[in-house]
Amino acid sequence: MTIIYAIAFTGMLLLFIKSLVDSRKIPKKREQLNKSMLKDYTCPGCGFFFGYQPYDIIKANMDACPKCKKKLKK
Repeated sequence: MTIIYAIAFTGMLLLFIKSLVDSRKIPKKREQLNKSMLKDYTCPGCGFFFGYQPYDIIKANMDACPKCKKKLKK
């Protein structure tokens, strides 16, 4: 019975350590995703940022940049 408890405790300890390591990676990953979105969701002509809308909504509602009126690729 003590062997089962030792295995369970070791498993819980490993999962706790893994969650701590993963939680330190999340802010870096979030910052990287934010930077890539700021780069990808801008007009290639004038650099206007289209906002934090899903791509499908931008694609359906915008044919041209609202600032410089340049046609957008679909």
